[in-house]
Amino acid sequence: MFSDVLESCLETSNAQLVLAHLEIARLRTSLLELKKMSKGKNNAVRKDEETAKEKLTAKELQARKATISKAKKEWRAQDVAERKKIRAKQVSEHQKACKAAQRAGRRKPAAPKAPPRPATPTDSFFEAILDGEDGNEEAEESGDEEEEE
Repeated sequence: MFSDVLESCLETSNAQLVLAHLEIARLRTSLLELKKMSKGKNNAVRKDEETAKEKLTAKELQARKATISKAKKEWRAQDVAERKKIRAKQVSEHQKACKAAQRAGRRKPAAPKAPPRPATPTDSFFEAILDGEDGNEEAEESGDEEEEE
C-alpha cells in the first residue's frame, strides 16, 4: 500500500523533482569546475567551493524533504478515503439494522463509532521506502492501530 502511494507521489511530483535534480546537476558541475580552478589553492576559490557544496547538500535535502512531504500527504489522503468508505459501509449497515428493528418492533441499535485514525508513519519510514528498504518495522507499528478496528 505504501509503495503504491509513494509511486503515485513520485509520479505527481515528477516535474518538480526533475527541476530539483537539474539544479543539483548544475551545482555539481559548477563544483567540479571550481575544483579544477582551485589547483592553486586560492582561499577565495576554497570559499566558493565550500558554498557550492553547501548549496548542493541543501538542494538535495530540500528535494528529499519535498518528496517525503508529498508521500505523507498522499498516504494521508488514501487513509482518509479508506476510512470514509468504512464509515459509509457502517452507516449503511446501521440504517438497514434500524429499519429491520422498526419492522420487528424492537429498539434501534446503537450507532457505530467512526473508525480510529491511525498515526501517520514517521519521516524515517518514507525515507526507508525511498531508499528501497521495506520499512516493515514502522508498518507493523502503524498496522497495529488499523487492526484494532
